[in-house]
Amino acid sequence: MEEKKEKSFVDYMIGEGAHEISIFTRIKWKIKKIADAYRSIKWFLQRLFRSYHASDCDIWNLHEYLTPIILGKLIAFRNSPLHGYPSCFSEYYENEWKSKEEYDDAVDRGDILGGEQAAWLKVIDEMIFAFEFLNYYEASDKKRDKMLKKYGLEYPHKKIPENRMVHYVYKYGKGEDEHIMSSHLPPKDKENEKYTYLGEDVSYYNFNLEREYYERVEKGMKLFAKYYLSLWD
Repeated sequence: MEEKKEKSFVDYMIGEGAHEISIFTRIKWKIKKIADAYRSIKWFLQRLFRSYHASDCDIWNLHEYLTPIILGKLIAFRNSPLHGYPSCFSEYYENEWKSKEEYDDAVDRGDILGGEQAAWLKVIDEMIFAFEFLNYYEASDKKRDKMLKKYGLEYPHKKIPENRMVHYVYKYGKGEDEHIMSSHLPPKDKENEKYTYLGEDVSYYNFNLEREYYERVEKGMKLFAKYYLSLWD
């Protein structure tokens, strides 16, 4: 017996159950492409001639614009022959402290972390992880998977039984006003009696795993802000 193929919400939008795309909609898409081409030229000229060399597009998505720039600089910084580190990573040296007790008190307060150069490099690595994750997680599958593999991480949307989630797809409206919706409520639920049931929407998602990744990203971003003035050789 042939196994029933799982369908996602996108499959319903572009396949069976999706309404015929009208000629007017196709014309609007063509016009949008022309407008996008015009805006690309406009943004190029803004970067070229504005005193701060930032286009409207850069400013609308400033974090996306800055992320690859900062990432590249951090990697170059990390790979350079660094000679120093922030003073908080210093170990105890007699000629720098009045006593060992004073040093230990500074450690207890969190003013001193110890670990010297090795500890500083680990902090930089966490900064790089944060920016690398933000730069590649929503990129192409190939770039995303390469980044996750580098850090030994599993993709939260991996198609394994533990990640499987099921919603239900419905259709409502007619013609140009026809829409497809997804709901967690099954077909027998009274709330969905007014809609036409199309089938199951199967997706794969591990919320807790993805949350862990973003918590690590937040940690790396906080380290970047904390040690921003220490990013010197």
